[in-house]
Amino acid sequence: MQIVVLLVAVFAGATALPQALAGSIACTKMVQYDLPTQSKKLDFCATKNGVLFSAQCAKTECEAWRKLGSAKKQSLSGRQLAQNPASVRCLELGGKVTTGYDEAANELCFCFFKKDQSAISCGGLVR
Repeated sequence: MQIVVLLVAVFAGATALPQALAGSIACTKMVQYDLPTQSKKLDFCATKNGVLFSAQCAKTECEAWRKLGSAKKQSLSGRQLAQNPASVRCLELGGKVTTGYDEAANELCFCFFKKDQSAISCGGLVR
């Protein structure tokens, strides 16, 4: 079964979704990560470029997408340059940086949005 999600994210810091990128992205697989700081396991939709979105985002627009869609391009400076750019972006968007673990105990950074419990892999914030 193929799950198709509408892309509502910001690429390369653009403030609106470029028309050329509008459309849908197919999930290549579903994966589960344990988020201990959130005391839960979440299912994620993995896209072909490796970005993970909460599975719920495949069904309806989620907070992670709304925040990404409203983000403005901002340059990092000063102390921010020494920090993880994805973590800085997550905090700017009002998310909480959290660590997730797959079944093989591999670690991955996620930006978690409390409002609707949606999340995106941190790598997706800086692509």
